[in-house]
Amino acid sequence: MPTVHEVPELPRMPGTYYSQVLTTRPGTLLWIAGQVGWNKDGVVPSGVEEQTRQAFRNLGYCLRAAGYGLGNVVSLIIYVLEPSAIAITHKVRKEFFTVDPPVSTGLIVAGLARPDLLVEIQAFAVGEA
Repeated sequence: MPTVHEVPELPRMPGTYYSQVLTTRPGTLLWIAGQVGWNKDGVVPSGVEEQTRQAFRNLGYCLRAAGYGLGNVVSLIIYVLEPSAIAITHKVRKEFFTVDPPVSTGLIVAGLARPDLLVEIQAFAVGEA
């Protein structure tokens, strides 16, 4: 049975129903819901770079809530709206993963859950069994 981890630093977007973080067993595979440029004040309004930075901060909150860290991340899926955003997300990713970055898939999509969202990052992490 999966374990749901609460993330006190992350407010829920209005009208949503999902788990932020799940583990299959303590210390094994961690699934993290797509993180966006959202904080306690709402959507970060200053563009792709700052929304990406906030999404990675949110990813860090999710990891810590389950007892993991950035070094446990094995895979990222990054969704953007514009091809030009890919280079921006790579630049910001290097701020958080300075060595041995996880595998990554980048997708250009037609839209995200809200029109003011510009990037979404989903992650998978592995811990000690």
